[in-house]
Amino acid sequence: MDFEVRRVRADEWPALRELRLRALLDAPLAFGSTYAREAAFDDAVWIERARGGATDEDRATFVAAHDGGPVVPATGLVALATGLANDPSAGEGSLVGMFVAPEVRGRGLGDALVASVASWAYSRGLRGIELWVTETNDHAIALYRRHGFQDTNDRAPLDHTPSLMERRMTRSLLP
Repeated sequence: MDFEVRRVRADEWPALRELRLRALLDAPLAFGSTYAREAAFDDAVWIERARGGATDEDRATFVAAHDGGPVVPATGLVALATGLANDPSAGEGSLVGMFVAPEVRGRGLGDALVASVASWAYSRGLRGIELWVTETNDHAIALYRRHGFQDTNDRAPLDHTPSLMERRMTRSLLP
């Protein structure tokens, strides 16, 4: 099975919605939002998310799409991550919303998504990117460390589950 990692297309908003909601169900403690909150969004929100992720200068959503097969969902999108230029004048960006569907984990899609966000951020002239990851998400922490992210020792409670802490990690994009 082949995968293509690329920017989401604006017309893929239904598939983006399905994958994001799936992520929130599959790993509710990995995200700052909740399934109930985002399932209530009307189509206009998803249309804007896909359009912005496809075309905005200060936001890029990358997805992994597949060529078909029995183990993947019908949408064709199996992984996603978004890069944000938080403060382009200060050279700061973020990686948010990272998710790889369970049936395709271990195939390098997480690595490809992190690399895509980092490449996009670098092309935008950003000097560094940050992310927040739940302290109990050992696989994600290992992925981010492989890509040069370092722990900042900043901690914050997860909004919807304050008993769970998130850690801030950063990566320099300077050569």
